[in-house]
Amino acid sequence: MMDYQESINQELNKTLKEKVIQHKQRFISIFKARYLEMIPSLVKYKNDHTVSIDFLKVEIALRNGYDIVIGETTNRNIQVLGYAATKQTKENPADLFSDRSMRHGDIHFIIPDHLRLKY
Repeated sequence: MMDYQESINQELNKTLKEKVIQHKQRFISIFKARYLEMIPSLVKYKNDHTVSIDFLKVEIALRNGYDIVIGETTNRNIQVLGYAATKQTKENPADLFSDRSMRHGDIHFIIPDHLRLKY
């Protein structure tokens, strides 16, 4: 009878230990995710007052896989023009062998037509 109780206690301790470890891992992942959410709002840029760019939106777009295109508009502001439709350009550091420059048609614009430059 005593051996049976000891084996139950050992099994119970193992199960409890596994639950504690899983709980700790979930807790760590929740806090890590929360800190990752906060990072873009903590980053400061030196020239943010000279350009018309919402850097928080840029950070979030980059995290979600968008290749943001920043450039000049017809009213001479520097701002987000849109995002790239293709990754096969010489401006992409991951594409080592492409010699093709990004063109007007390679951008999905998010700004109105009257603010877009012809080139």
